[in-house]
Amino acid sequence: MTSERPDDQRGAYVWIWLPGAVTPVVVGRLQRETHGGYAFTDGRCYLDRAEAISLFPTSPVWPPRPPLA
Repeated sequence: MTSERPDDQRGAYVWIWLPGAVTPVVVGRLQRETHGGYAFTDGRCYLDRAEAISLFPTSPVWPPRPPLA
């Protein structure tokens, strides 16, 4: 799926197959931050599911990586 919104070009949706499921569900979004790091945001609808599996106890933020030589 593509999007014309510029802010969507900096992130990706994360999907998961829950135990026993035949189709995946969106669990959240990984987005590039303005400082160059990445942040994961849990999907509110996903967290409301009884069978939701927490990928992270808190939404993590990863710092920017140094450039490759």
